[in-house]
Amino acid sequence: LDADGKLLGYRNLDSIREKLAPILLRRTRAEVLTQLPSRTDTTVYVEMAEAQKGPYAEHQHVLARLLQKKYLTEVDRRRILACVTNLRMLCGSTFLLDKQTNVSPKLEELSELLGELLGHDPARKVVVFSQWEVMLHKAAEVVQARKLGFAMLHGSIPGPQRRKLLERFRDDPDCRVFLSTDAGGTGLNLQTADTVINLEVPWNPAVLEQRIARVHRMGQHRPVQVFNLVMRH
Repeated sequence: LDADGKLLGYRNLDSIREKLAPILLRRTRAEVLTQLPSRTDTTVYVEMAEAQKGPYAEHQHVLARLLQKKYLTEVDRRRILACVTNLRMLCGSTFLLDKQTNVSPKLEELSELLGELLGHDPARKVVVFSQWEVMLHKAAEVVQARKLGFAMLHGSIPGPQRRKLLERFRDDPDCRVFLSTDAGGTGLNLQTADTVINLEVPWNPAVLEQRIARVHRMGQHRPVQVFNLVMRH
């Protein structure tokens, strides 16, 4: 642990496992695969960093002032939508707003999740979704820091190249992570993976289900895990 109580690493795990062996039944994921439910959804709450709180409060204040108005003009409505969007982006990373800093507890949590999910299963693959292309690029930095191969899909990538990205994710065992916005369109098949990480929960529940359905679909023979990253409060 560091001075703030944050976990930095582990040690003596083998001796701990040895001591716990008589009283703890331990099974790897591969051993219980057939017993797992077909889909498991987990909400992962993260805490807002200090650097996010100030800008967040400013946009909250503007939003509250607008919502108190008796009559809303079209400009007011656009400003309300902009404020709510800015609040959502701030929960992802400060970089989405200021293009300079990159304070992001969600990206830190993503790094931890990838380490846990992919560190012990060399065949496992993960799909990471975000509404924002900029957030995906920041997630790609996290994946690269983990020394993991990845592919990235967003609206700027033309159709023929998209097909090559999908084929690489499907066929290349070193391509462990697929980063995608919601621009993939219907029919996008990512069932090579068995895990979905949503860096934010879409406003429209149907979009969330569409994301998950790209992995949890007919022909998927493995249980699918879904992790939704949510800023607490």
